Amino acid sequence: MVGEILSDEPAAELANVGLQTEGKKKKFKPRGLFLGHRRDTGKEIDIQPMVLARHAAMLGSTGSGKTVMAKALIEEAALAKIPSLIIDPQGDLARLALGIEPSELEAQNGDIVRAKKLLEMCEVRIWTPLRSKGLPLCIDPFRAPPGDLDAEEAITAWDMVAAGFTGLAGYDVEKAQGKVVKPFLYEILVEGTKHGLNVGDFQALARVVREPNQEFTRQLYPECFYEVEEGEEKPDVPTWEEVMIEHRLTDFEERLPKTTRNDLARRLSAYSSGVNQLLFSNGVPIDIDSFVEPAIPGKIPLNIVYLNTIQD
Repeated sequence: MVGEILSDEPAAELANVGLQTEGKKKKFKPRGLFLGHRRDTGKEIDIQPMVLARHAAMLGSTGSGKTVMAKALIEEAALAKIPSLIIDPQGDLARLALGIEPSELEAQNGDIVRAKKLLEMCEVRIWTPLRSKGLPLCIDPFRAPPGDLDAEEAITAWDMVAAGFTGLAGYDVEKAQGKVVKPFLYEILVEGTKHGLNVGDFQALARVVREPNQEFTRQLYPECFYEVEEGEEKPDVPTWEEVMIEHRLTDFEERLPKTTRNDLARRLSAYSSGVNQLLFSNGVPIDIDSFVEPAIPGKIPLNIVYLNTIQD
């Protein structure tokens, strides 16, 4: 799979390579993450895994070895049973899945035994947004916040969801129009989810945005919209004032003028086709918990998000 993505021949497996380093010079056994040797003294460099609890940066000029350093850190973290989430714009880090030829590793004074152990431990996943060559990955903006949040946490979480849709629709939440659109979407999303109204895709959300009072009434009083046999009596459709009082709803259409609602609905509908549709619905939704959980018990996940599949 990786070979197809990168158009590169996979490296030979290390499984059949014996312990060729036996009898040679005693290898350095790192107590933490082994990063290499100092150029001036030749002394080995290793760091404790807890260092990764803080931010770190690798700075250097072009060709100075930043990517190689990053690969070394990722490999050592995996050997220390630490999973990784790797953003790979160019495909350099996706080559971690290819391994390395034993002869090349030996020429660089590498440790074949540790390399074999790394391949045995790792569960490398190549995530490919917009493509199915690897593991397709998408952004799911419709994922509702967890139900076990307290009231304040839930408000904050839903506010972030509403802000996300406001931004996608091209409104700045810091400007006047965005400050009106965001609370409108907040109410639609929160109350729609609460009352079982379908707001789970862009077309459905756009439909509710366009005619919110009508869509909520249809959801809450379906019996008023059924076709009835001749002679049967159909219940009257309640007024919106009656709906608001019974279900403690806001007057959605009063919050946002019809022209603005129609414009907002058109902008949201545009995300249900073309490349946008792939980005938001094709593949596994981003979930950090699933990134760190191995599919095969005992393996260490290395998640590589291969951004070269995204052209713009």
